[in-house]
Amino acid sequence: MKRKNQYSDQDIIQLFKQLPKATDRRNLDEVYSDVKNALDSTHTIHYKRKKYWQFLPVAATVAIFFIVMLIGTNVITNQDNQISTIQKFDGEKKEKISIMTEKEEENKKEFKNKRDLVYLIQDGARGVYQNQLTKRHEIVTLSIPDEHSQNIIPVSFLVEKVGDRTWIDYYNEIMDLVNERTLNLSDYYPYDGKLDIDENGTVELYLYSSHQYDLGSTEETVFFKSFEQFAQYGAKEILIYEEKDPGTYFNHIGSEVHSFKIDNSTKKAYLFYNPSKQKYLSPTPHSFNSIEDAFLAMKEQVESHKLEPSIPRSVEFQIKELENGQLSIRFSEGFSLKEIPESERMIEAILLTAKEFGFHAVQFENTGVMELGMYRFEKPVEVPIAPNLVGILD
Repeated sequence: MKRKNQYSDQDIIQLFKQLPKATDRRNLDEVYSDVKNALDSTHTIHYKRKKYWQFLPVAATVAIFFIVMLIGTNVITNQDNQISTIQKFDGEKKEKISIMTEKEEENKKEFKNKRDLVYLIQDGARGVYQNQLTKRHEIVTLSIPDEHSQNIIPVSFLVEKVGDRTWIDYYNEIMDLVNERTLNLSDYYPYDGKLDIDENGTVELYLYSSHQYDLGSTEETVFFKSFEQFAQYGAKEILIYEEKDPGTYFNHIGSEVHSFKIDNSTKKAYLFYNPSKQKYLSPTPHSFNSIEDAFLAMKEQVESHKLEPSIPRSVEFQIKELENGQLSIRFSEGFSLKEIPESERMIEAILLTAKEFGFHAVQFENTGVMELGMYRFEKPVEVPIAPNLVGILD
C-alpha cells in the first residue's frame, strides 16, 4: 500500500515560499557541470570528502528540484487512488486467480521435489509402441510449436505412474517440467491457466484473464492445435473458461469460445523436421483426401515450413487395404531396405501416416530384410501409440 502524502498542495507552496533565496551567478553550463561531477563521484568506490560550503548554490538548486518532485508525487498519488478504486471493482476476479495460482504452485512443488525429466536423443525409430509399455507407465504427448510457430511438433514422454494420479496429473507434471529449448522448440508450456478434468472425464482449461492466446491468428491457431494430442486419452471436447466464467473471447474468431471439439482423424502425412541435433517426424500443415496422396506428399519437401521428405523419391511401393484395419505395403522388385537409421525413420513415418487414416497395423512385403532395428517384418507391424519419444520421467 502506498503511503499517503501528509501535505496538501497549498502546504507545499507555503513551504516553498519560506525557503531562503539562493544566489548563483554562474551560468547554466557551470551549474550542470558541477552537479554532474558531484553525482559521478558517488559511483566510485572511494568517496572524497569535500567542503560543503563550496556547493551551497548547487544544494539550493537540488532542493528546488526535490520540492518539484514532491509536488509531482502528490499528483501521482491522487491518480493511484483512482486506479485503486477501479481495481476494487475487480477484486473478486483477482481473488479467484490467486486461489488457482496457489493451488497450482503447490502441485508444482510436489512434482518437482520428487522427480527429474531425462531427455533422449536417438538416431533410429523414436516412436512409442505398445509392446514397449508396461502397466507402470503412462505416455504424455505435448504438441509444441517450432521456433517460428509454423509446425506443431508432437513430442512424447514416458512417465512412471505414481499412486492414484490420473493422466491429467501427469500431463500437468510434464508441462511444468519440460524445457522446450532443450528440444530446440518454442517455449510454450505450461498453459497460462489450470488444466483439469471433471468427474465425467471432460477436460477443462481455466485460463487466467492475463492470457495472450488471442494476440493474433498465429497464437490462436497454435493454441487450438495444442489440444489435438488429448485425443489419445479419449477426450472429444475441451471446455474453456476464463477464471471461473465459461468461455473466453478470441479476437480473430470474433466471438467467445466455450468449447473445442477434438478431431480424432486429421489425415495428415509425416515429414522430417530437423532444427538441430533433434530430428522429428512432424505432421504436414494440410490434410489429404486419401492415403495414396499422403504417401506421395511424403516424397516432397514443404519449403515454407522447412519440412523434408520422409520417403526417398526412388522408393516405390504399392498399397492395399486388408481386413481388420490393416494396410499392405509391397515394395518394388529388387528393393532392399538399408540397415541404417534413416530407413527406420522412413518405416516409422509410414506407420504414423497409416495411423492418421485409421489403420492399426501395416504388413510390409518385399523389404529385402527380415528385420530392421526394432521392426520384424514376418508379421504386420503395429502403428506407434505416440511419436517422437524425447524424455523419460521416473
